[in-house]
Amino acid sequence: MESFSAHKSFVLIYRLRRFDGKYRWFRVFGKPIYDLNGTFSGFIGTCYDTQDKKEKEIELNRAYLDLKEANEELVRTEELLKEMNNELEDRVRRRTSELEEKNTALVKINDDLDNFVYTASHDLKAPIANLELLIANLRKKLEDKLDDSLIKIFNMIGTSITKFNKTIKDLTEITQVQKDISEDFEPVNLKEVLEDVKGDVAKMIIESGVVITEDFEVPAIIYAKKNLRSIFYNFLSNAIKYRSSERKATVHFSTKDEGEYTLLTVKDNGLGIPPEHREKMFTMFKRFHSHVEGTGIGLYIVKRIIENNGGRIKVESKVNEGTSFIVLFKNRSVY
Repeated sequence: MESFSAHKSFVLIYRLRRFDGKYRWFRVFGKPIYDLNGTFSGFIGTCYDTQDKKEKEIELNRAYLDLKEANEELVRTEELLKEMNNELEDRVRRRTSELEEKNTALVKINDDLDNFVYTASHDLKAPIANLELLIANLRKKLEDKLDDSLIKIFNMIGTSITKFNKTIKDLTEITQVQKDISEDFEPVNLKEVLEDVKGDVAKMIIESGVVITEDFEVPAIIYAKKNLRSIFYNFLSNAIKYRSSERKATVHFSTKDEGEYTLLTVKDNGLGIPPEHREKMFTMFKRFHSHVEGTGIGLYIVKRIIENNGGRIKVESKVNEGTSFIVLFKNRSVY
């Protein structure tokens, strides 16, 4: 024995069978004893029952392996979704190019997009929901055993699941927009819609201190109220998100009659959009600023709504001066 020959202390870990026949783990700390002449006299040490600690170690290790497996599955799902998103972006870009060349008034429903969104909203919803439930149960089970590192892992997983759910919701909305070509049209008061949207983003307005003004020479248009509200919401929320820190943020809504069309202009004094990005800004999942949260879906949805209803949209922008979105709504009758 090395500790014996080297006159060193030793530690032994082993199992012993108790009087009731059950085995338990023990840890022994000991060292050899020698007299003044260097002759071995025996051992002195202490024996500890470590069964409870061993069981906790086994349980924690099992929980760690389960968590590791769940996290790996989440990563695989995220990679799959990214790959599908990239594939979808390529398909939509090609389809949009074809429609622009033919100068089509209505955008046809993209079958590939429908198939993808069906897969994302149905096949992915269930496993993500199950994973969310498993993580919640695991966290509850390990509540009194979690250290800071495990809590951080749980929080990161929760954030990833939330982003997945938001992306799936956005993809579902895209399919809805493409299919809702014939909505119920009605006279819609623009100021009322703007006030309604301002209520939805009230927190953003207060925190940013943005000044919102309007000049609706044309006070109302015939449109689907839900779709018009979505357009106003995206324009206003984006103007606030991408405001400049160098000046007080302002957003101005205005309309005027252009004969066959009603022209809506939404002008802000924010960060602006570089020329090289303007052709891509209405493409799905395209984002050009990383300092704010977003999925790159909003402007894509706005463009689809407008074009599906016979309108057009364009953008004018200068970097560090601001951006103007100009929308041409096709004038129509409710009859």
